[in-house]
Amino acid sequence: MYGYVIWGDYPVLTRQQVAGVWFTVAVVPQKGFLARYRRRRVLHMLHRWGVTRCVLPSEITEEAAGFGLLPVAVYELRRAMLPQLLEMQGDLRHSTALLRAGHVSPAVYDAALVLARRVRYLALDTGGGTETLARELRTRLGLCVGGVGRPAVTVSFGGAPSGSTICLGEDCRRYQRLEYSLTEEKLGTWPLSEQLLAALFEAGGIKKEEIRVKTIVTNA
Repeated sequence: MYGYVIWGDYPVLTRQQVAGVWFTVAVVPQKGFLARYRRRRVLHMLHRWGVTRCVLPSEITEEAAGFGLLPVAVYELRRAMLPQLLEMQGDLRHSTALLRAGHVSPAVYDAALVLARRVRYLALDTGGGTETLARELRTRLGLCVGGVGRPAVTVSFGGAPSGSTICLGEDCRRYQRLEYSLTEEKLGTWPLSEQLLAALFEAGGIKKEEIRVKTIVTNA
C-alpha cells in the first residue's frame, strides 16, 4: 500500500481510495509548538503499518526518509510518456535525436525504439552495449545509427540537461518538472501531482492513455 502525506491541523491516519487504489493517508501538521513531534509520530506509524513509499510534500522528504518512507518515483511514468513528450518537441521526422545513458538497459532499449520510429537520425551515447543496440536498430528498423547536425532533442537517462532535453533517469525530478492533466476526472478532490499519477499508473488505477503532459519545465 502507498502512503499519502498531506498538511493539516490535526495528525491522523486513515485508509482511502484514489481512482480505485488504496492509500494510507497521513495528515501531518506543518506549523505549531508540537508540530515536529506530532509529525514524526505519524511518520513512525506509517512505517509501522508497512508503508515504504509515499506521495510526499517536498519539504519533508528528508525527514520521512529517516522513517524508511521514500517518495514515489516518477521516472517509470515519464518513460511511459516518452512518445507524448517527443510530440511536444515538434516535427522530428527529418531531425537528429541523441540518446544518452551510462549503459544500455531494457529501458534505454525501449526508448531507442521509440526514437527510431520518430526521427530521421539517431545518435547514441549509451556506453556499454551501444554496438549491440545499433545492430538491433539496423536489423529491426533499418536505421543506420548516427547524427547529422545538432540534435533537435536529447533523451537522457541521467545527469543535468542541456538544450532541448527530456530527462528519464532516476534523478529526473531534480532537473525537470512536468505538469499533467487527465482526459477524464478520476481524482475527485485529490490534487493532481506527478507522484500521485506515478503511483496510480504503477498500480493500474490510471492508464497512460488517460494522461496528458501539459508542460515541461527545467529547474533553475
